[in-house]
Amino acid sequence: MISSDGYALTCKHVIEGMPNLIAIMNDQQEAQLNVLSTSSKYDLALVQIMAPKKMPYLTIRDAKTLAPGDRLFAVGASAGLQSTVTDGVFTAFRTIDAAKGDFIQFSAPLNPGNSGGPLVDENGMVVGVVSLKFLSQQGMPVSGVGFAVPSAQIKEEYGTYIEK
Repeated sequence: MISSDGYALTCKHVIEGMPNLIAIMNDQQEAQLNVLSTSSKYDLALVQIMAPKKMPYLTIRDAKTLAPGDRLFAVGASAGLQSTVTDGVFTAFRTIDAAKGDFIQFSAPLNPGNSGGPLVDENGMVVGVVSLKFLSQQGMPVSGVGFAVPSAQIKEEYGTYIEK
């Protein structure tokens, strides 16, 4: 959530081709989810949760202020378990040619269901949106290498929707 009006961010690949999207809130209430925009440049989508009241939201931090070793948390529905939090550390910014962009590399474990969730710092501020992970390299399994779309790209695409 990036505003009290229900604006939220997720990954474009999470919502593509999905009809009748529903958001399940922490209190298990369901709300209609409308896709407002998908980024042609980044793996991002702006959605609005159609809730009847104002909602709590997260503040966005400039990811460029991260230092190697800073603790980060990936929040999502890991393996279908809602509101799962995994922790790791910031490694570096990486350009991934196959994904056509710059990403935050971090070490928090990721599972199906993490994509599109926030990557937050120790103060609960969003530094990115979890987007992808390495599964293997040259046939060898890889773990603990995840990537997130940085906050600068979030602000570039959807800054006007972010509540201050």
